[in-house]
Amino acid sequence: MKRQKPRFTQSLQTRLIVPLILVLVLIFATNVGMFFRVNRSIDHLNSVYSTSVEITRYGNTLNSLQKSFTEYVNTHSEEALHEYEEWHRTLATMVPSDDAPLTNHAARILEKNIRSMTLSYLSLMDASVSKKNADNAHYQQDYLEATQVYKYLVTNIRTLDVLRFQNNSENYDILAASLHTLEQFILLILVGMSMILILLVSMFLRSIIRPLRLLAEQAREAEAGNLEVKITEPPYQDEVGVLAAAFEQMLEAIRQNIVEIRAHAERELEMKEKELVTANLLKDAELKFYQAQISPHFLFNTLNAGQQLAMMEGAERTYSFMENTAEFFRGQLRNNGNTSTIRNEIELVDHYMYIMNVRFAGEYHVVKRINEKLLDTCFPGMVLQPIVENAIHYAFPMEEEEKEKKILLHVYQEAEQVVIEVQDNGIGITEEKIRSIMTGPVAPTMVGEKASPQGNGVGLRNVRERLKLFYQQEAVFSIDTGGGEGGTRVRIFVPKAVEEEKEAEHV
Repeated sequence: MKRQKPRFTQSLQTRLIVPLILVLVLIFATNVGMFFRVNRSIDHLNSVYSTSVEITRYGNTLNSLQKSFTEYVNTHSEEALHEYEEWHRTLATMVPSDDAPLTNHAARILEKNIRSMTLSYLSLMDASVSKKNADNAHYQQDYLEATQVYKYLVTNIRTLDVLRFQNNSENYDILAASLHTLEQFILLILVGMSMILILLVSMFLRSIIRPLRLLAEQAREAEAGNLEVKITEPPYQDEVGVLAAAFEQMLEAIRQNIVEIRAHAERELEMKEKELVTANLLKDAELKFYQAQISPHFLFNTLNAGQQLAMMEGAERTYSFMENTAEFFRGQLRNNGNTSTIRNEIELVDHYMYIMNVRFAGEYHVVKRINEKLLDTCFPGMVLQPIVENAIHYAFPMEEEEKEKKILLHVYQEAEQVVIEVQDNGIGITEEKIRSIMTGPVAPTMVGEKASPQGNGVGLRNVRERLKLFYQQEAVFSIDTGGGEGGTRVRIFVPKAVEEEKEAEHV
């Protein structure tokens, strides 16, 4: 049975690895996304606390500047001046820009105020220090104004710090809730990935187990004796598909072997039946022959005594007749059922024709055209003489006694076979009779084409079957009309290969 092409051609390894790779890629992509989301939340949280740190640093720097400023105004020392300048530069760099992003409106206003007051504070300190350096007595007024601005700055910075803290607390709560949501989302993603992985593995296992289960059920059905079970073709040409195809081929081989064994058994049975038919035919022929004889030894002794008497009396024709009769019966006993040669069979025909011509006053003329090289070919005994006897009994009816009665015996080689022809110039044979002889059954009770006291009990159907069984071929015997001379022609085809094999067995 021709298998259809599978829908998919993948190995089990490929079908197992591809889903796992897809799941792993999906998990990796999910983890990367969650990683960036967590990092953003952490950065946002860090930014929340960074504003508080900046405000604290700003206030500490302002305090340090005020301290060094006060010390310089009071002591007018170089060290205090140097410290003042350092903190002055530091604070100037920390002044927030006017376009800096703010969290809410109140903080924005405070930052603007702090920026403006810081610039005024720095300007007043610079003026006071300049006047102090120039020994200008008005430096004290600038100092007091700067100190007043400093106090306002401290108050505003604390207020801004409180606002920032409140805002950061709110942002922290939002971030905490966001992280909690992110945890739930991560857990949901992991559960989803696990379910997808379980689903893929289940689908993969089902695609493997289902064809295997079907194959196992079909194997059990085949084991129970149903060799005609139809193997379900798996959808994938993987290892399971290869196994199913191999199992189907094995079943096909088993079915073919069973058919061949059955045919072989039928041929053996037919051969045994043919052998039994042949054995029955031979036994029947021997029985008919022995029934026609009182005692072979008594007959031979009687014929020998008659030969000696005829020789002593000078009756040469009687002597020859009795000698041919004795040789004929010896040939019958020697060759009946045994392997002989064409030479021996022709000699038996010669003895038989001598007896018939003595009996019928020389009415029958035998014309022989024989290839002498073929005379030693192996041949079944008691086959040729019955054909000649059949021609004498049935080819020449009583109403044609005046006609010349000729029998042609022709032995020649044609291709790879030896051909033996026995042809008469008698009344011929009908097609219906030919079909009856060539296809009719042979039974032990059927001793000839019709019962005849002159016959030897072996008919043409008997000859046909014995030749087929002897050579184990069908095309070894034929009957047809005799062509231009009329009459009937019987041909025997001896295969050379079978003849050589029989000859080796005979030797």
